Amino acid sequence: MKRNLMLMFGIVCACIFMLSGCSNQSATSIVSVKDKIDFGTYNNEIIKWRVLDKQDEKMLLISDKTLFQKKYNDEEKDITWADCTLRAYLNGEFYDNCFSNAEQEKIATTHLINSNNPDYGTFGGNDTDDKIFLLSIDEANQYFSSDNDRIAKNYKGEDDNWRLRSPGNFAHYAALVNYEGLVYNDGFYVGSDYIAVRPALWMNLK
Repeated sequence: MKRNLMLMFGIVCACIFMLSGCSNQSATSIVSVKDKIDFGTYNNEIIKWRVLDKQDEKMLLISDKTLFQKKYNDEEKDITWADCTLRAYLNGEFYDNCFSNAEQEKIATTHLINSNNPDYGTFGGNDTDDKIFLLSIDEANQYFSSDNDRIAKNYKGEDDNWRLRSPGNFAHYAALVNYEGLVYNDGFYVGSDYIAVRPALWMNLK
């Protein structure tokens, strides 16, 4: 009897261990578009992300709130996403400091098409391969249902302007989403330091 009880206990423990592992692997598989998940940290605070799209093996995330304000490019000049300092920061310091090694393994490298401005034809620059990026004008229109849906708040609860990677109406302007959720194709100076950043990434599900 004692031997049988020990055997049953061992089987139960093994089942619990296997179920626990399956749960961890499939936790994100039940997440749906518009759901929110925790992933990574910024300034010692857990980052909450909104799911914008989901495919078989990955999902597109954008930070639910704006995380910080930062220049698109440190120098005020004609610049594209491929060469701007904000891209370098997001894929360097931000990526290195905000995600653990295990979390970094979940972040896919994404090939980005950097199209010209749809209204003014301003050159969008070369395509890039990024871990962390900003949405383009087209993506900001595609993944949100309305201006109201695009409104993002900062950690003070205030409606915020947030950057897009697409060029504005001039080569030294970058597009943005304003505090009312309007995709502003005209954009504003790349050297302005009071427009917020809402990073995006594709997360691998397997």
